[in-house]
Amino acid sequence: MAVVLSFIGGCSATVRPTETAYLQLSCAELNEIVARTSSDISRTAVTRGQIANADIPNWVPGGRSVGTKLVDRQTGKLDKLQEHQTAVVAARNRNCPGR
Repeated sequence: MAVVLSFIGGCSATVRPTETAYLQLSCAELNEIVARTSSDISRTAVTRGQIANADIPNWVPGGRSVGTKLVDRQTGKLDKLQEHQTAVVAARNRNCPGR
């Protein structure tokens, strides 16, 4: 199980295990994944905010478009993390009644 946890936690933004993999995890493991994903979501949201609020001088060629693309990339990452967390929470709700 530790290998599964490190696989899921370390790659939460890029690789998501199937729903059956979530069903095989214990409540403690699911809670740990939710906690890690929550931290990743918070960290990504802060980064997106810092990029969005960056004061890019007008004289920098392409500065505004690069900033917009970076914000869009962070938004996409947030969407994937939230989808992942939703799947894990759903599995936790099924596996762990009365947590």
